[in-house]
Amino acid sequence: MVVELDLSPDCEAALRSAAQQAGCTVDETVHLAIEAFVEQQDLEQWRAAARQNVADHAETLRLLGE
Repeated sequence: MVVELDLSPDCEAALRSAAQQAGCTVDETVHLAIEAFVEQQDLEQWRAAARQNVADHAETLRLLGE
């Protein structure tokens, strides 16, 4: 997949600087940022599913206790 970013000059300069400081290319830095974002989204989805499971179990226990 190809992702094309339309960045402001300041943002592009910051990205180039961060890549240079990390010893990476801009492409590698963008790839790492995208991976981190996707992992965070997966983590948030997992947490939401876990919260829902806990709520479902609590409701089941409440109904069994009635």
